[in-house]
Amino acid sequence: MQHTSRLASFNRLFKYLPYAVILFGAILRIVVYLQNRSLFIDEANIARNIYERNYLALLLPLRYSQYAPPLFLWVIKFFTNLSGYSEFAFRLYALLAGLVSLWLLPQLFKLLGIKNATVYPLILFATGLVFIRYSSELKQYMPDVMITLLLLLTALKNNISNVSPGKFILMWLVAGSLAIWASMPAVFVLAGIGGYYITQVIKSKAYAKLPGLILIFGVWIAQFAFYYFSILKPQVHSSYLQTFHDDYFLFLTPETIKQWRHNARILLYVIGSTGGNWALSLIFHLVCIIWAFVYLLRRDIAKAVLLSLPICCLLLAASLRQFSLLERVILFVMPVLLLLIGIGLQRILDLLPGYFKAIPVVIGCICIFNFNALHLLWDKLEVEEMAQNLDYLQQKQIPGDALYVHHIAEPAYLYYINIHPGKFQRTSLIGAHALKWDTKYDSLAKTMKGRTAMIYSYEEPEKIAAQQLAIRQYCNLVDSNLVKGNRVYIYERKNE
Repeated sequence: MQHTSRLASFNRLFKYLPYAVILFGAILRIVVYLQNRSLFIDEANIARNIYERNYLALLLPLRYSQYAPPLFLWVIKFFTNLSGYSEFAFRLYALLAGLVSLWLLPQLFKLLGIKNATVYPLILFATGLVFIRYSSELKQYMPDVMITLLLLLTALKNNISNVSPGKFILMWLVAGSLAIWASMPAVFVLAGIGGYYITQVIKSKAYAKLPGLILIFGVWIAQFAFYYFSILKPQVHSSYLQTFHDDYFLFLTPETIKQWRHNARILLYVIGSTGGNWALSLIFHLVCIIWAFVYLLRRDIAKAVLLSLPICCLLLAASLRQFSLLERVILFVMPVLLLLIGIGLQRILDLLPGYFKAIPVVIGCICIFNFNALHLLWDKLEVEEMAQNLDYLQQKQIPGDALYVHHIAEPAYLYYINIHPGKFQRTSLIGAHALKWDTKYDSLAKTMKGRTAMIYSYEEPEKIAAQQLAIRQYCNLVDSNLVKGNRVYIYERKNE
């Protein structure tokens, strides 16, 4: 009797523990959002596009080498129209998406029959640094996650046989259309949903449902084709994008050992991105994913298609150099992998006796201290702290016409000088000299008079050292301020 009572308490713990994990993940996201770090180069360039354009113009390809779906931009434009062009307004959509996603993932676990195993993948999602960061960043990656989860939840809750044809068609015409214009990788998830419903039709022999599905798929394909050829294609094939992401594409038909190794490394990187790149976690995740596929193929092939087809389409796109496998870009697929890890882990736990079901909690606690953003409760997340150095330059009384802005630092400088609500406090820094990527620093130094300053954002240390060496032929370094992702040097002209 006592053993039964302890087991009942143990099961109650598992019932309520996910809520504690969700609350903790929500607190982490809100804390990092309220830290209000500076916008970095890509965020600043997105902000400039939103500031400079009306809603209609945001349908056009973006400037400053930026790529984002129109509905994502519209939501942010709406928030900035309400409360101004601050970091908080620009990042509010990402925060809301992160919080909503925390609530959605356990709903999917429940629909997929994941019980005790829920805690482990949920801890990875709630406390993983990559999920925390992009829940407070002006990029589309966390909204991509939210839309992925919403689509999967809608599919699992609406069996094609249990919904009236009219309602089913209208629901997916609206949901699919919004997803295509709100999230670039949503097309991969919609492919999985299409395969899910086709598998249901074939399995149940409900072929009368096919015309409705064909209509839905046709509308989706037509919209995505228009979106791809009018907006995405010029961006996808830009030399800048292809070069930047070159290491994160796959070889479609690898011919050498080096190419095979590259593909294997990238695939392990994708799996490791869910919560730890060390060997044991990779092996553990890989075992769980394989076990999940085997189980689903035997018990529910429609769900196997739903969860595997987005991953297969993503890898095919990466092999065709149409989509990068860079961690932040594939954030949308990480919850799918976590679902598979949860399914596989649940099936393993089903084979074990009672108290072994605590394994996910133990592993999850280990992950909290190894792979997560726990330290961000007391340490500020910093990426490119431009605002700190602009305030420093004001304290040092450097005027704008004596300031030189490195080309990588220019987007954030322009945001804080021209767009940010605090721009009126930084009027003394207006009119800085914007440097180009091919600036000759020895020639530049010859023209620098009196007391001047240079501000950098992320740049290779070797390049900065070479540039500083060239400048110091003619100027003395008298002060500097180095913060995360940003640095300032102040010079005095040498006496000649």
